Amino acid sequence: MNCQEALDLLYDIIDKEASEVDVQEVQEHLDKCRDCFGRYQVEQSIQEFIQSKLKQADSTPKLDTLKSRILAGLDEIDQEESTGGESSVPRPFRLPTIVLVAAASIVILLGAAFWGSKIYTHQKYFIPLEQAHWAVSSQLASYENNAQTEALLADADRNYKYNLNRNVGDFVLLGGISETVMGVPMEHFVYSHDTDIISVFLAPASKFTIPTDGEIQVITRSNTKLFDHNCRGCRLIFQKIGQTIVITATTNHSLDLPDFIPGRSVI
Repeated sequence: MNCQEALDLLYDIIDKEASEVDVQEVQEHLDKCRDCFGRYQVEQSIQEFIQSKLKQADSTPKLDTLKSRILAGLDEIDQEESTGGESSVPRPFRLPTIVLVAAASIVILLGAAFWGSKIYTHQKYFIPLEQAHWAVSSQLASYENNAQTEALLADADRNYKYNLNRNVGDFVLLGGISETVMGVPMEHFVYSHDTDIISVFLAPASKFTIPTDGEIQVITRSNTKLFDHNCRGCRLIFQKIGQTIVITATTNHSLDLPDFIPGRSVI
């Protein structure tokens, strides 16, 4: 299945109108294609958001107030008609039309603001790190350079005051490279075990700020505050250690990433 075929079935799957065979084939495509997966994730989230807002309409005070004002306005129109005024819109159609337009406008405005902010934050803070991690599997050779890795480990000690372990549980340090992510110079180390890969990014706290919006959950492990971003595409754990931001990433959601401690501060 190619991208166009997957996207053609996207809305049928979101609306639960696709066959099991189509769902399976699209799922296999999404697992391989990050672009299509991103499109699916956004469309599904918008659909869920709109549906939830419409379900809440009858129990939301602000919407109740708005509907009351609309009904009051319609009463005024009826009074005008009773005194001889006329309306160009037949009465049976005015109430549902106005209420639906008002409700739709609220949902669209709330949805645009909410999702505009959410998508912007995801693209700004998370997607670049996810892409850097996704690229590892196709660029493993660039990390497997002993001299380069030793130099980067020394830099981590000297510049970041952070000492990386060569083994973390069953994971073994494969190597590392220097790269720039979101305009911030980082050291990117890779640990592997079987087919699982975990990336460890070291960034200077003076140049990288941990996002703290709604896509981040604050958790505590061993008296350490961690910032957890967990989406279908990747899981990212952020923590500040001294003047260094340590970021771990994996696509395997069955791994307990918060318990993956790649090193320690040498301050």
